[in-house]
Amino acid sequence: MDKNVLILDELIKKRIKKIDLYNEHTHIRGYHGCRPISIENYYKHGIKPISKSFAKKEAIARLCDEWIIEERVGTFFVSEQCKHSIKFAIFQGTDKLVFKDRKELSGSLFEQLTDAYKTIDFYNGTKATFHDLLRTDERDYPEVAVRKALLNAIIHRDYSFSGSTFINLYSDRLEIISLGGLVSGLSLEAAMLGISQPRNEKLAALFYRMKLIEAYGTGISKIISCYKGLPVQPKFENVEGDFK
Repeated sequence: MDKNVLILDELIKKRIKKIDLYNEHTHIRGYHGCRPISIENYYKHGIKPISKSFAKKEAIARLCDEWIIEERVGTFFVSEQCKHSIKFAIFQGTDKLVFKDRKELSGSLFEQLTDAYKTIDFYNGTKATFHDLLRTDERDYPEVAVRKALLNAIIHRDYSFSGSTFINLYSDRLEIISLGGLVSGLSLEAAMLGISQPRNEKLAALFYRMKLIEAYGTGISKIISCYKGLPVQPKFENVEGDFK
């Protein structure tokens, strides 16, 4: 076997005494039987070591020490064997009586994020408005708001639940439902003010390192700002076990 291959289970066995993976606030548990993942796969997704001075062979041995995340979080992000998924459904009207289309997005979290954004973008209509001679194109749902909502759903969901993240597109609205609700002790009012307490801190750090998010606590406020001056405003709901 290639020496540059990272075998998840072996690293966990060697470092389980040093790093208590099950006490991390990531809620990424029960993730077993991953196929070997090469270091190149991490680079492909933009995950790079903090230090560039050590050789690839050393990078494997020191992955937990030098990289911003542990094996489980990184593998969970780039492995195609991720057991969680995103379920996307399009309904004919304003309720769930008639399906027009549905699909389940699987693969790594990065692939699911990419596929979900592309799918929403495909169905996100464009309308033109005119001010004098100037034409302006507007999407049904602001692209920045869609991006932020998707990122929040993946980064902050509770991965101890086996269920899927749901994206529902109706004739009058787009819903993104993330399992787990807000972190205990954090109110919806506080979250809308920009207060942030990531449930999956290392996953959030990974997204930040990959420049997919700018900073913690800006997602909801940016979604709200995207709708400034528009007749329809975004709605946020937090119940036990779900955030919509």
